[in-house]
Amino acid sequence: MAKNASRWPARSPIRGVFAVLFALGFAAPVALPAAAEPVVVATRVIHPGEPLDASVLTTIHTKSRVLSDAPFVSAIAQTNGKVADRTILPQRLILLSSLRKRSAIDAGALVPVTYKSGALTIRMDAVALTSAAPGQAVTLRNRDTGRQIEALAQADGTAVLLP
Repeated sequence: MAKNASRWPARSPIRGVFAVLFALGFAAPVALPAAAEPVVVATRVIHPGEPLDASVLTTIHTKSRVLSDAPFVSAIAQTNGKVADRTILPQRLILLSSLRKRSAIDAGALVPVTYKSGALTIRMDAVALTSAAPGQAVTLRNRDTGRQIEALAQADGTAVLLP
């Protein structure tokens, strides 16, 4: 073995400079803490289809920036008239994609259907195959013929066929 050779390979002086800078905190820019951000969380488990009201929600302020790319509920007013689409766990972010409008027509319900064209008005009952919020399309099955039809759901729980 050579007289000047050591067990450890020689270190580059640049490597030592980076180690010192890193130890002093100069290696990467340090992010300053952001202002507290309001976040709405549930106080208990909310199951799918269950309406959200202010009694089961609370607003907390986070100490740092919320690390979520998905839009989340930041005010209790954003949950008015909405129901849970997925299970919402307590003290967790409530994503807007986890909420949906309250259904005016539920799947399996008997729905009064109206068709209007000028002076002609036809009324019948049909079975809803899908749930729908007001203004959404709903698929219905005619009880007499078994044919499927699509109509527009109304806020009062009825459906209107479009000409």
